[in-house]
Amino acid sequence: MRVFLKLVFVGMVVLLLVWLGQRRLASLPVAVTALPPTPVIESPAFASPPPSPVAPPVAAVPPPILPAPFATTLARIHQQLHRWLAAQKNAAEDDEAQSMLELQSLLTDENAAAIVQSLSADERDTPFGLEGIRHWMHADPVQASNWIAARPDATQNQTGAVAQGWTADPVGLQNYAALLPDTPWKQSFLSEAIAQFSARDPAVAVQLAQQMTPGNDQTSRLQSVACNWVASDPNAALDWISGVTDPSLREKLVASAAQSYALTDPALAAAWLASTVKSDALLQNAALNIAQTWVAKDPAAAASWASQFPEGNTKTAAQNLIVNYWQQTDPAAASAWLQNLSAPYSPYFPQSP
Repeated sequence: MRVFLKLVFVGMVVLLLVWLGQRRLASLPVAVTALPPTPVIESPAFASPPPSPVAPPVAAVPPPILPAPFATTLARIHQQLHRWLAAQKNAAEDDEAQSMLELQSLLTDENAAAIVQSLSADERDTPFGLEGIRHWMHADPVQASNWIAARPDATQNQTGAVAQGWTADPVGLQNYAALLPDTPWKQSFLSEAIAQFSARDPAVAVQLAQQMTPGNDQTSRLQSVACNWVASDPNAALDWISGVTDPSLREKLVASAAQSYALTDPALAAAWLASTVKSDALLQNAALNIAQTWVAKDPAAAASWASQFPEGNTKTAAQNLIVNYWQQTDPAAASAWLQNLSAPYSPYFPQSP
């Protein structure tokens, strides 16, 4: 028993000493060594850029002169356009010519759309407004064309500026025109586009004319194409005209083309006209135009050609035209020709039959 009690006593003493030792250690100051910070690895996509170097101090520089706000620019444009329009009413627009050139220099492909849409109908029809439409067409032809097409106050000049903007892309022009609804603006647009291509590319002009509503406007445009085409490429023009299936339209095209070709070869043009056109009205009108062209080049040849016409209004009208011109330029030659006529000459201009 005594041994047991001694062991218990010793154990209690040991526990007491351990407890006192821990209390002492806890009360002593502990030196803490800071660990190095853990490096943070940033992904390349989100890595922060290195700090910019600090520039050395420099002398103060005045801020650059910035362009006026766009609203101020628009106000200036409207003010000067108002002055130009007022001068135009007084037939003094030449006084504002320099101002108009300065205004046009403000236009760019980037700002043209906003500027054009801010203009009144009268302002859009000024040289500035039309130039703005051309810039807009260069930047976005479809958007510009659609905006003008939707304007009830769009003028022929504005439609012409739109058509001119398509000349660099004839395929795009034909595709765009094919998608347009059949409205008066479409007919006007096609007419202006044909005028642009009539001399530049007659084949494209013919294709555009085929999209027009049949009628006088379409015929007139095709006749214009015939005149231009025969002057630049007679063989191609004749091939096209000969392939026209409508006899009435074909005769009208021949009459127009013959008058144009008379500037190059009046004798050949006259022979082609006489052999192809059967309509008396067309024949007389074209013959008189050829005679007018021919007499300025060679009055004797023109007079000889007219004398071969069958008796009737066309022959008399052609001779009348030739004699009137010839008597002013060479009266003696005209008188000699008149004396040699086998049939009497009646100096009057008859009406068309």
